[in-house]
Amino acid sequence: MGLLTKLLFLPVAGPLAGVRWSLDKVQTIVEEEELTDDAPVKEELMALETRLELGDITDAEYREREPTLMTR
Repeated sequence: MGLLTKLLFLPVAGPLAGVRWSLDKVQTIVEEEELTDDAPVKEELMALETRLELGDITDAEYREREPTLMTR
């Protein structure tokens, strides 16, 4: 009976399984790009260092913000 049920529901279950598989692949790619793309963090760190050098922020403010950027 299991095979007959699968065959009867194939027109509905088949496309749903395909959509689910596609969405899983898209989610995997998005997660990989978010986790490996460190360019925005580097830019923020460089901007923070520039602000320190220009005197816009103090050493204490720099030391406070740097660890959060480094952990990201």
